[in-house]
Amino acid sequence: MVMKNLPSGCGFTMLWFQDIFIAGTDTTFATIEWTMTELMRHPRILRKAQDEVRRVVGAKGQVKESDLAELHYMRAIIKETFRLHPVVPLLVPRESIVACTLGGYDIPAKTRIFINTFAMGRDPQIWEDPLEYWPERFEIAGGEIDLKDRDYKLMPFGGGRRGCPGYTFALPTVQLTLAKLMYHFEWALPAGLRAEDISVEESFGLATKKEEPLFVAVRKSDMYEFKGE
Repeated sequence: MVMKNLPSGCGFTMLWFQDIFIAGTDTTFATIEWTMTELMRHPRILRKAQDEVRRVVGAKGQVKESDLAELHYMRAIIKETFRLHPVVPLLVPRESIVACTLGGYDIPAKTRIFINTFAMGRDPQIWEDPLEYWPERFEIAGGEIDLKDRDYKLMPFGGGRRGCPGYTFALPTVQLTLAKLMYHFEWALPAGLRAEDISVEESFGLATKKEEPLFVAVRKSDMYEFKGE
């Protein structure tokens, strides 16, 4: 389909591959880094996440995709990260086809519109204690506020027919990566660093990342070593 829409004589160039690779990895990495940052800032949440993964996986020695459906708290953690640290805070811009009214504002035709998910995720009219990292808010809400929620509370992948096509790939990738990190490793802060000292300053780019890299002390778990091929 892509090839058919390209000008005559054009093929799949390195720029196409670059767009696909960056869109599929940069945002995923940033989400994982933000999640680990908040887990290191909140030891209680880290312990609860580890307890859940290790209880579900048990002594199998390997987290598999089939385990993800049972990791309810892990999903709440990821959604809370999407809410507080959206890696694409303005989503992909849209353009109005015809004149319309949106939220009481008159929008002329051919107007470019940005959806500010950063502001939505921190809006006290939508979320209780919006600046607090609290995954339990999603458990209280029945555990499942859909990432394509019809109330548009949480939409890190956009919405509608032109939402992010990588949704079904990116979400399991983040879930599986974090589950493996929780299961196989023990995490701590470097000596002298307190949880409240971890920076959450942002650096804006293709994906909104941490301005300062996250440094942690990590060691392999003696009880939950990897078993598999």
